[in-house]
Amino acid sequence: PAPAPAPITRVSVEPRPAPQHAVYPKPAPPAKTMTRQELAEKLTGKLNADLSGSAAIRPYIQRAAMSVIDPRFELTEADLSGLTPGERKLALDYQRMFTRLGRELGRTGTEDRELLIDTAVALAEQIEQAQSLTIRTARLCKSVKGFGVYEPLPSRSFMVGRTHPMIVYAELDHFTSRVDANGDHVVKLTQELVLYNASDGLAVWRQAPVKIVDASRNRRRDFFVVQIIRLSDRLTVGKYMLKLSVTDEQGQQVDEASIPIEIVADPKLTIGP
Repeated sequence: PAPAPAPITRVSVEPRPAPQHAVYPKPAPPAKTMTRQELAEKLTGKLNADLSGSAAIRPYIQRAAMSVIDPRFELTEADLSGLTPGERKLALDYQRMFTRLGRELGRTGTEDRELLIDTAVALAEQIEQAQSLTIRTARLCKSVKGFGVYEPLPSRSFMVGRTHPMIVYAELDHFTSRVDANGDHVVKLTQELVLYNASDGLAVWRQAPVKIVDASRNRRRDFFVVQIIRLSDRLTVGKYMLKLSVTDEQGQQVDEASIPIEIVADPKLTIGP
């Protein structure tokens, strides 16, 4: 026969009171929902801390971006005190763009697109004008038909005892363009050419400065200048340096470029590579 099942033993456990010194954690209070204004102020405080001791312009641009949320978060004079005049202008240019976007964005898709293009172009022009005038390209040419369309001379070596006509062609970047009373975009430059003896640095020939005034209904993106010159037949054999100087009269900036030239007695040396 199968063994009889073991009897079930019931155990009664009575709850004991918790010790008097026991401490249970209190439930965390529900997280407070921050308002948009509070979030913006907190983020602004963090960005302001990044400005302290920063030698880069980027933190200032990030801080200026807060103007999209509210113009009251614009950079102050105290915020900008550590910047150079050029950096300060750049930060304010960005801020003007962000403030305008915050004020005018959100109308219609077409209007927003036009606004974004307009503000981007305006900012690009302001940044362009903040940079220094630069002679990007300088060439001695036989002919010039337009920007980037020119025929360079085959060689920079020329026979002694002859007059050599040529065109000095230069492309410019970061020139100042200002709108006049007629709505034209005007560029004002002065160009000067001087030939120096490479051995002692003395000037042996110079072209009188030329004033260049260009007016266009639209702001020019590609800008070049040309000047016809004739190297004197009195130059002696040797190496020279033709220095081109361009002054931006409106931006009060100057840049220079040098082109090496050699006067030779052997016709074979005038043949280009």
